[in-house]
Amino acid sequence: QIRLEKATLPLSEIPCTSLIRWYNGKSIYPTAIGSPSQGKGHPTRLATASDRDLRHTDATGERRALRGPGQVEKMTQTLLQKNQIIPLDITAASSDGSGIGRYKAEEREEGKGLAVFVPFTAVGDRILCRIVKAEKNMAYGRVEELLTPSSHRLSAEKLEGDCAAFGRCGGCVWRHIAYPEELAYKWRQVADALERIGGLDIEPGPIVACDSPDRYRNKAQYPVVQGEHRLLVGFYAPRSHRVIEERNCRLQPECFKTVLDCVVRWAKKAGVSAYDEESGRGLLRHIYIRRAEATGE
Repeated sequence: QIRLEKATLPLSEIPCTSLIRWYNGKSIYPTAIGSPSQGKGHPTRLATASDRDLRHTDATGERRALRGPGQVEKMTQTLLQKNQIIPLDITAASSDGSGIGRYKAEEREEGKGLAVFVPFTAVGDRILCRIVKAEKNMAYGRVEELLTPSSHRLSAEKLEGDCAAFGRCGGCVWRHIAYPEELAYKWRQVADALERIGGLDIEPGPIVACDSPDRYRNKAQYPVVQGEHRLLVGFYAPRSHRVIEERNCRLQPECFKTVLDCVVRWAKKAGVSAYDEESGRGLLRHIYIRRAEATGE
C-alpha cells in the first residue's frame, strides 16, 4: 500500500499500464525507494510533480523531465514492439498511400491512440497487423491477415491478371482500390494540405478523372541491373535499390515494353554491361523513355 497526503491507495488498484495518475490535482507516479538488491520490505513512494527538476523513467527506459508543477510530459502508453501482432481498423490514408489505424492498449485510454501506418490497405479494412518498426509516436506494420475487407477494395476477380509486380515494386500503391475511391482519397489529401498545413479555408473542386486508370503516363525511367544470367529491367522496390523486374508496367504506354526489349537485346549483342552501384563499374544504369502524346514520337 502507498500512503500519500493522508490517503492510502492499494497497489492492486494502480493499473500497470498507467504509470502516471492524477491525485488531488497533482500528477503522481510510483518511485521505488532503494534498489531490488536491497531486498524486500522497502515501501514504494508516490512522488508529486511539484518540483520542476523532477525526472522519471518512462516505458522505453528513457529518462524524461516533468515539465513544471503539476505538468507531466505525456508518456506513450501504447508503445508497440517489433513483430508484435495487433488487431487494427484502418480509418484513414496517408499521403504515401499507406492506410492508417489507431492502436490503443486499452479501450478506455484517452486520445486517438498510436498511429500505425500499413501499406496496401484500404479505409474500412480490419486486419491483423504485424509491427515492423515501432517509434515513440508512431509505428509501421504490414498486413498479417485481412479479417474484414473494405468495400473500397477491388474484388479478387478484378485483381486477377492485373500487374504481377504490384505490392513488390515501388510504383503503384492503390491498384487494389476502386478508382472512384482512389480519387476520393486524393481529394482528401489536397483538402487536408490546404486546411491543416496551409491554414486556408478552401474546399477543392472535384477531381477530373482519367478516361482510364491504365496507360496514362508518357515517360518512365527503368533501372538496369545484372541478373544471374541476363539483364534485369524494372523498378525499385519500396525504399530500396533492389530492382523488381517488370517491363510491361500497366501505367506506361504498351510501346515502352517493345523499346525495352529492343534495348536489352542490343545490350546483350554489343556486350554492354549493367552498372554496378557497389563497384561503380558498368555502363548501362537506366533506360529512360518518353513519348509525345500529340505526335506519337
